[in-house]
Order: sequence, then structure tokens, then C-alpha cells
Amino acid sequence: MKLALIVKDQILLYERLMKLERSVSGAIVTFSGVVRPKEDGKDLLALHYEAHESMAQKQMERILSDSIDKYRLNDAIVIHRIGRVNVGETSVIVIASSEHRSEAFEGNRYIIDRIKSEVPIWKKDIFKDSEQWRSEKMESGE
Repeated sequence: MKLALIVKDQILLYERLMKLERSVSGAIVTFSGVVRPKEDGKDLLALHYEAHESMAQKQMERILSDSIDKYRLNDAIVIHRIGRVNVGETSVIVIASSEHRSEAFEGNRYIIDRIKSEVPIWKKDIFKDSEQWRSEKMESGE
């Protein structure tokens, strides 16, 4: 299964995990990007995400196809929220499954790193007294 979605509602990880083809996979690796409570030492209320949706969708699908080929994945899923995402909520999930754990781990990291560096999704920090767009593309270690 290959699935790339941009959504405005809460991401339900468990629901997605239950739809995977488990009969051929020995490993399922998940990554959940959760909005943390601080940014640059300041208390964060939320993040606001915007995307060039059609372009982002196409790029995410291409990244998933690349990851399936490169890491021999059985499943590759990415779901990214747009709009306001409050502290403690999930902004993005990546699921990768394969026969073996090393491919699933490597494929999962490859997907999120490419999404953060290539896909036209931007985020704005929302603090109690101010808001600020991130000036550069998100880096993979973030």
C-alpha cells in the first residue's frame, strides 16, 4: 500500500496501522511528529501549517514510490496535517513496513527526511504574544 494524504483533521495512527497488510511484513516502523511545547526557549501554543496541496501531494507520492523501490517496502504511508496543530497533537505520521526491520527503519527515516526538505509545506510558530513563519525549509533533524 502506498498512501500520501494532506488532511485538516486529527491524524489517527491506530486506524492507519490496522489497515496495513501484515501477512508479508516482518517489521512496521512508525514516526509521529508531535508539536512540542517550546521553540527557541519560548512557550509554543501551536503550529500553523500551509501547503501547496496539489504539488505537495504529488511530491509525497513520488517520495513514497522512491522509498518502496529503494528499501523494498511493502507499505509506505505519509499523512501530513495543515491548519492549526496544537501542542501535543500529531502534525505528521510516516509508516513503513517491510520484511525486515532494517529496511523499515531506513525507509521511514528516508521518507520523513525528504518530506521535510522537499515538500512545499510551511509552518508558522504560534506563541501567546506573537506568530512567526519559519524562514527556511525544515531540516531533517528537527
